[in-house]
Amino acid sequence: MRRRGSKRYNQRTMTQHRRTQLNKARNARKATNGAVHVTSDVNSLMIAPSKGRQTIALAMTTAGRGETAPVKRAVRSVRKAGFTQDIHMFAEPEALSDEDFVTLDKNLSVHRNISTMGCFGNWKTTAAWMAENTTEDWIMIMQDDLMWGPSAAATMQHAVDVFDPATTGVLSPYTSPAMVPDRARKLRGCWVRSIKRNYWGALAFCFPRQSLEYLLGSPVFTSHRSSRQVDVVVGRVYYESSDKRWPIIHLPSIGQHIGAVSTIGRDKNPASRWGRCGFGFNLEYRAGNIPV
Repeated sequence: MRRRGSKRYNQRTMTQHRRTQLNKARNARKATNGAVHVTSDVNSLMIAPSKGRQTIALAMTTAGRGETAPVKRAVRSVRKAGFTQDIHMFAEPEALSDEDFVTLDKNLSVHRNISTMGCFGNWKTTAAWMAENTTEDWIMIMQDDLMWGPSAAATMQHAVDVFDPATTGVLSPYTSPAMVPDRARKLRGCWVRSIKRNYWGALAFCFPRQSLEYLLGSPVFTSHRSSRQVDVVVGRVYYESSDKRWPIIHLPSIGQHIGAVSTIGRDKNPASRWGRCGFGFNLEYRAGNIPV
């Protein structure tokens, strides 16, 4: 008989606990019929009482970077991923013409800046306009160098249907390796709370309406003067929020960077450490299907 407190007893107890947690996660995925699971043994997330099907408004920011292919690919990717909503395109003066955008997608409306506002300025204008002029429950702001995975729309719809808007800061379907907690790096098919301060990559942020309004009124956000760092500022606002609105990421990433030049002008470098590659991104991944 092994005594409580002995090394072998403790190891056995830890193994049993881990097996129990894995079984709970497996059963929860089965209960949702293969849909993404929204809790894990890494972080417990608040799930809202049944509130019916939620709606998502879509916006995209675009800048002229000497490339036309990325924004076209980004829009097509939105549709291929299953999103059917109208897209509000917030374009810098040097971006594609309004006619080109309309030709690209008939359910796309263009909001053209009079002068160049820069990455942060354009994103801030987009967020304010969407909060003021749309009525959907959630607002998702994308950038023009994002490629979605094939089941992204279903994954996002399931998430907004079950997450509690009162405790959710922002959902980030694009996940940089820098965002992933060490204990969560082997998890797949779930949303986890990002407990790291390194919030890298503003490719797509999805906000409950009240959370976006909270962001727009935050001194951290309103006082920012750089033309860059959308991701850093958004992450900081929710990390430091007094009412515990959490930034939440998906594992694996269901979005990926595209294009040779980033929105803020950085040249693509596959070996860089600043987060261009989505964590575990796989074009074969679908909700509830863990890629080998």
